[in-house]
Amino acid sequence: MPIIICIYTTSVVLLLTVFSGSTLNLFNSEMIAVEILQALAGSFGILAAMPLTALFCSILYLKKDK
Repeated sequence: MPIIICIYTTSVVLLLTVFSGSTLNLFNSEMIAVEILQALAGSFGILAAMPLTALFCSILYLKKDK
């Protein structure tokens, strides 16, 4: 998960650095906070999808045997 966040935020920071004047203003902006929260939410969704899918399939498989 940290790798996904690092890749995503690094690409956003590099892109926004091109369009803004100062790096200090860039890190204090609301846009960066929103991007970091979106990366965290997306990573959580990706990581939660696999175990939940496995749990759902195992429940269906156990009900099928009965």
